[in-house]
This record gives sequence, structure tokens and C-alpha cells, in this order.
Amino acid sequence: MTKDQPAIMKRMMYLLRSYNPDLPMGAGMRAQFLELREQYEREEREGITVVTKSPDANVEKNRQMLLERSVVGLAKYGVTTERTDLTRAEWVQHAIEETLDLANYLQALKTNLENES
Repeated sequence: MTKDQPAIMKRMMYLLRSYNPDLPMGAGMRAQFLELREQYEREEREGITVVTKSPDANVEKNRQMLLERSVVGLAKYGVTTERTDLTRAEWVQHAIEETLDLANYLQALKTNLENES
């Protein structure tokens, strides 16, 4: 375990608790998750306010999708966006590739809308 993993897991636990605290995960991660969840609940009892759901349905839908993508990404790649092994140039390259994918999706949607008219 890297030195950053407890902090990463704590942040993910804050996010995941409101989404689904019983997601499948490895035994070691599950033990840490349960320990951190207990700590979270203790802090919550002590009066720390935690927002677990947005009052805006669109924001909530996006929040849920972000949580799902975070869990899938961690399972698929074994890292979060807090990883430190990429240079700024590599991060920019990832962003460019994602943006190009978005442009392709938007163009396909536009073409489909035009064909429906």
C-alpha cells in the first residue's frame, strides 16, 4: 500500500458511503473501507455535517455517474485521478483524447438529429 492510499480510501469512502457502501472489493480494501466508514459515522455523530445527496436532480445524476466511473476506473486501472506517475503533459494528452471522444459523440448525435428531420 502506498502512503497516499489511506487518504485516497478515506475520500472514496466519503463518496461511496452515500452511493453504495457494500460494493464488491478485495478483502484488504474492504477492511479498510469498513474501518473508515466507522470513523466517518463517528465523526457524523459528533456533529460534522456531510451532504450525501444534491437537492438538484441533474446534479445528483451527475454525482452518481461520477461515483460509478470512479469505482469502475479504480477497479480497471487500480489508480485514482490522484495518481502521481503522470507528467502534466501526459495529463493534457489524456484530456485531449477524452475531449476528442466527446467531439465524436456530439457529432454523431448531431448527425442523428439532422437525419431525423
